[in-house]
Amino acid sequence: MKKPVIFTELDGTLLDEVTYSCREALLALSSIAASGTPLVMCSSKTKGELAAYRSQLNNNYPIIPENSGGIFILSDCCRCGRKSMKPC
Repeated sequence: MKKPVIFTELDGTLLDEVTYSCREALLALSSIAASGTPLVMCSSKTKGELAAYRSQLNNNYPIIPENSGGIFILSDCCRCGRKSMKPC
């Protein structure tokens, strides 16, 4: 069975373009989390900025920062349970 993955931009999509709040998206984010569907955040933001939003949203999936300049699978994506940007 195929499992979907959701890729989302942040600015003006997941986050309000003026306030940078995700309040309007919280219901959808809760539904996505409850379904177990991976939510991969993509942005022009730096790796550090995107990692901070990822942490605030309690998201443990890879990030794609800097206009697709890289794909980062942060260490808390794996089963070791560590929460840092250093490799396991």
